[in-house]
Amino acid sequence: MADTVYRIVEATQNIARVMANCQGDTVVIKKNKNAVWVDIVYGIYSGAVLHLTIQSVDKYNLAADMAGRMQRIEMNIGGNKPQVVEVSNGKFEGIVVKAVSANVTPLQFLATDNKSVIVYGSFEMPESYSKDVEMFLPVINSVENDIIKLISDLD
Repeated sequence: MADTVYRIVEATQNIARVMANCQGDTVVIKKNKNAVWVDIVYGIYSGAVLHLTIQSVDKYNLAADMAGRMQRIEMNIGGNKPQVVEVSNGKFEGIVVKAVSANVTPLQFLATDNKSVIVYGSFEMPESYSKDVEMFLPVINSVENDIIKLISDLD
């Protein structure tokens, strides 16, 4: 099996370097001087989407912004018991939250450089995708690996 190939998401360069799986099509939704909203659409997974927000924040608001994102993650898992993976690369640290029973947002992540950058994302499976865990778990695991790689390569 061939290694996965990653590329830089050019639109994020003014805030942080973000790498994405080449199998996904990158669509920049919105961009301003402090944030970029990007969707990575996985055509190979029936159009499943990894939504990303890359945001530059004031260091005095960092803790509050991180707390707000964590609250959103907790709401999206809907009381399900998630698996949490911690990822750090020396510059950024983050978590990947996997809640396989939460079909709409089974993967979410949050990362920061603890200075001025927050990177947040959620993975959305299309409603047409099978609800059978055996069918969608390989997709979730594959995208989880992409998210771990994304956090590991943040710069």
